[in-house]
Amino acid sequence: MSEGDLITVQAPFADHIREKLTLDICTRLFRSDYQVNFLSTALGMVKEGLGITMTLGYAKTWVDEQGLVMIPIHEPQIGYEFLLYKHRQRSQRPAMKSFENFLVKAAKDWLLHI
Repeated sequence: MSEGDLITVQAPFADHIREKLTLDICTRLFRSDYQVNFLSTALGMVKEGLGITMTLGYAKTWVDEQGLVMIPIHEPQIGYEFLLYKHRQRSQRPAMKSFENFLVKAAKDWLLHI
């Protein structure tokens, strides 16, 4: 393993990225001997200089605690689809509608900041 090796976390996040990239890139990046089960493990390995990893913005606190930096990846851009599920035959109560409005607004705000 060298500093440029990608350490991936076995999670839906990595699977989503895999689906969006070409087979050639996936073959080079996602090697099974560099997969770990937990983000904390991946960050610890990066801290020790064993490679690099990818994560979403929610992990910034963990990244900062390890003394690491997050560098935005601009190319290729990979999008996420956000879905809200509700019962087809039930009307929403005011609290549920309020929560839905909150989720929609939070998703829009999050997209503006990535």
